[in-house]
Amino acid sequence: MKKIVVSRLDNIGDVVMTTPILCKLKKEFPEAKLIFIVRTIAAPAVDRLPFIDEVIALPDKKTLREQMNVIKKIWHADLAYLVDYTHRIALLAYLARVRKSIGIAHKRANLLTQPIQWNKDMDYTYDPVMFAELLKEHTGIDVMQEENWNTFHYSEANSQEKRKMEQLFAAHNLNMSKPYIVFSMYTSHISKNWPEEYWQELWQKVGESYDIPVVLTGDNPHNIQFGSNVTDLSGQTDLYELGYVIERAALVINGCSAPMHIARAFKVPTIGLYGSTPASKGAPPENIASFVTTASCAPCNGDYSTPCEKPFCMQLIKVDDVYRVVADFLDNEIPRLKPSE
Repeated sequence: MKKIVVSRLDNIGDVVMTTPILCKLKKEFPEAKLIFIVRTIAAPAVDRLPFIDEVIALPDKKTLREQMNVIKKIWHADLAYLVDYTHRIALLAYLARVRKSIGIAHKRANLLTQPIQWNKDMDYTYDPVMFAELLKEHTGIDVMQEENWNTFHYSEANSQEKRKMEQLFAAHNLNMSKPYIVFSMYTSHISKNWPEEYWQELWQKVGESYDIPVVLTGDNPHNIQFGSNVTDLSGQTDLYELGYVIERAALVINGCSAPMHIARAFKVPTIGLYGSTPASKGAPPENIASFVTTASCAPCNGDYSTPCEKPFCMQLIKVDDVYRVVADFLDNEIPRLKPSE
């Protein structure tokens, strides 16, 4: 093959979870040009990865000129694997006369040369595994042959970006060479957000027993009144810098969102909180713990479903349960943090 196209027009975490397939495709076809199409917001997560020849950042509000440019770049590609459910990328592949285009059929079956019919099991299979198995089934390309094939990858910060973060930490009397915990409060949907007051209570409990800083990340600054052990860096990092902050962390605690998958790329321990999203689909297998809501209606956020707009499921994950796991991790992995009695 001379040209392979993979698309993932989803959120940042979804894009990161696709990187094992891309890495193995490049290894299987080293001479082929490998193109990865993502949303503009997600491009920095992958645009420095050496096994991707070109990252096409497709804005949500696309113009005709931008779409024509994509068609030119993927023209007559040998294979397009559409690891998403969007109609527009299937149309672009169709107009570009891609020789073989595969992906979940959804509402675009007529635009794909090989549409894949969705089944409910797909909602509960770990995302990278599901798409790797579908690739093997429908093309014969097996990217799962090596034992550690399912390694995540993420664009690394350059020296200037690292220095900026080190200076930012220093400005808050923090040291990146010492242990700290990372979390963010908000995900892509309110149904995946743990209540703000639960985060407050968790960090209060941690601060009472452990001398470890906690760093809040995310897109926008918050007005939440945390204790002195929490430093709010939300809105102060780009994706490269966020990757470096997570890479140096001792622990990441989060709902089902990008920080969990970025942490996995850097082999940082994680604790996950899951409500509307099935933990089996998105939870890193190495999670120290995955806390899953006990709500009878959960999970409700699958490939062909939408979570409710007034969710309560995350409220059922108890602070004390999460704290016990955090405390156990700190006691056993970083014992010197506990104040002497």
